[in-house]
Amino acid sequence: MTLAATYTAVLGAMLATSSREQLSGVASAVVTVLFTSFVGLLIPGLASIHDPVAAFLAPGTSTDVTAAALQAAPIIFSTMVFQNIVPSVTKILNYDRLNTIVAIVIGSSIPTLMYFAWCFACVGGDTNPVAGVGGPLVSAFSAAAVTGSCIGCGMSLSEELDSFLQPSQAEREGFSVPVVALSVGVPLAAAFMFAGGEDFSVALKMAGAYGSPLLYGAIPVLMAWTQREKSLANTNDLVPGGLGTLSAVGVLTAAFVLQQLSSDLAGLFAQ
Repeated sequence: MTLAATYTAVLGAMLATSSREQLSGVASAVVTVLFTSFVGLLIPGLASIHDPVAAFLAPGTSTDVTAAALQAAPIIFSTMVFQNIVPSVTKILNYDRLNTIVAIVIGSSIPTLMYFAWCFACVGGDTNPVAGVGGPLVSAFSAAAVTGSCIGCGMSLSEELDSFLQPSQAEREGFSVPVVALSVGVPLAAAFMFAGGEDFSVALKMAGAYGSPLLYGAIPVLMAWTQREKSLANTNDLVPGGLGTLSAVGVLTAAFVLQQLSSDLAGLFAQ
């Protein structure tokens, strides 16, 4: 607990005393460490694959791929949320739309490609996912991943709280101490509450099954739809793709939530 409190204090001090550009520089350095350690872990596994095509086309171990994918989908959705950092990225890039789109597309694609590459190395090669635990590469990768995630989450939460608590000062360079204290203090309190070994997977599943689809699927569609309705004469739509795309996203979000709700209710009544 002492280590967690010390780490949170250092993170909070950095968020409160640094500009967005400085925080972005620190995050870039952390990402460099993450990529370097990941490559060091990945290359031996890829080199041990004798037939890459056969490994890629090999069938999975699950007898029901659809059911397995639906069971894992809530946690996957919860861990893939990155929208909270978009306002900070947009400000760092001086509100340039093209640069922001490129940064978001590339930034959100790289973790997915890394995950696929690691799975490929583990399934098709001789990589043991737990063999390097405690080693320098795994330790460096873990520390870089946690630090980068903490900086990104801290910036996004501070950005959100700034817009609510101090809207007149939301455009200043850094974040205020009260806003940072709330951003890092609440997660620290939750960590202390669950320090006894309680399982976070149920909370992740609920967040991924209902919170993330509604917050990042349904609500943005309604906001974009409203924006289009209020600016019919404006040809420069903030959200490209047309009403068909918005409708598709809304329908898929509703279908996913209803499917999860049906599955949860069936499991509840089956007990």
